[in-house]
Amino acid sequence: MASAKILTLCDALVTEIDTAWAQGASDTITRKYIAGISTEELSSLTGRHVYVFPAEYSSEGATRGEDEWTYTIAILVIERYTDAGEALASWLDTRVDFVEATVRNAVNFTGRSLLAISARRI
Repeated sequence: MASAKILTLCDALVTEIDTAWAQGASDTITRKYIAGISTEELSSLTGRHVYVFPAEYSSEGATRGEDEWTYTIAILVIERYTDAGEALASWLDTRVDFVEATVRNAVNFTGRSLLAISARRI
């Protein structure tokens, strides 16, 4: 298990999204460092794939004795459009609805905590 706080946060987000998402047989959610997909992989990709990975993080002095850390987590959702021609607006709408209903709601922690790091809410 990862010990870096940003990785702990990524793992917690994977669990939150996984719990909120009724996945299909070919769907996946994973924490990765780089979610690179080659052309060959993309041409045979099936299902929806969600990648959670750490992006930048920084700190600044909060008080004389403590720093306040800011963590940036990137979430990438990939799904191949398999019909001929341009993707239909209705197909894209369904993917946008998924991101808003599942991903955004899973990472919205207004009024609740995801995890505690050094006794602070995140």
